[in-house]
Amino acid sequence: MREAWLTRTGRTLAVVLAVAMAASACGGAQVRGEEANRPRVAIVGLKKVAAVRERVEEIAGRRFEIISEAEYRAAARRLKARKMTRRHVAKVAAHLGAVAVVHARVKKRRRGRQQVTVVVRDGESGKVIESYKLTVRRGTIARSGRRALDQRLLTSVEPPPPPEPEPAEATAAAEAPAPEEPAPEAAPPESDADADRAPDEAGAEEEAPLPPVQVDESGQAIDDEMPPL
Repeated sequence: MREAWLTRTGRTLAVVLAVAMAASACGGAQVRGEEANRPRVAIVGLKKVAAVRERVEEIAGRRFEIISEAEYRAAARRLKARKMTRRHVAKVAAHLGAVAVVHARVKKRRRGRQQVTVVVRDGESGKVIESYKLTVRRGTIARSGRRALDQRLLTSVEPPPPPEPEPAEATAAAEAPAPEEPAPEAAPPESDADADRAPDEAGAEEEAPLPPVQVDESGQAIDDEMPPL
């Protein structure tokens, strides 16, 4: 009895585990599909300031798919566009399909403070569209800089417009089959009466009417070809 109970319990646990794994896989696939449909943003140059990097990634991840720094650097090497200039950034962003690139410059100051300048560049033109100066001390962003990031970071970046759907009327007209032309109607067969009557009617139309008969005083017909007596 105990062995049978253990066998049934093991089977039940196996079924529950399989269902849970399938649900998890479906949920992960759905999340990946949603992320793939979101616009992409690259984040570069924030490895040395973990607090700023984590905050920027958290804010960007709400609306965008994040391109890692390793992926950006690899593409920049292939394209020979390693500088964070307008032309190089636009070239790499176009290759990666990024709508914006976030990068930073870090300067160290005394007493353990860091001056971090976060720059947001437009992915199409490479122009600077946002800039933030932050002060980081002992791994913490100053309150004013943190508030600026929370309120305005990537607000100037507009996602690309979705493709316009084709008009329903044009689609329906293209899919509808061409109307078939009606076949010409066959002439009705001639009946025997029409066939018999047709030659007589044709002959009657072709024959000229007879001239009127002239008579003399005695009532006899006058022949025009005969000379008078």
